[in-house]
Amino acid sequence: MQIVLRESDRLNGIVTDFLSYARPQMPAKQTFDLCPLIGETVRLMRHSSEVAEGHDIVEEYPAGSVNIEGDP
Repeated sequence: MQIVLRESDRLNGIVTDFLSYARPQMPAKQTFDLCPLIGETVRLMRHSSEVAEGHDIVEEYPAGSVNIEGDP
């Protein structure tokens, strides 16, 4: 019975996370530095199966911050 309860809670969490992801939410606008967000995206791209030999990912950022207003 403990296994059933634990797996039920886990499934509930998965469904809740999926619905939160799928449901459009209002943007939470704020001012933030764009460079770290781009860096995180580049790190994810480097590990993508779509990046193959011959693809070069080059990162170049300005010396200062690039502050924008939006929803990171």
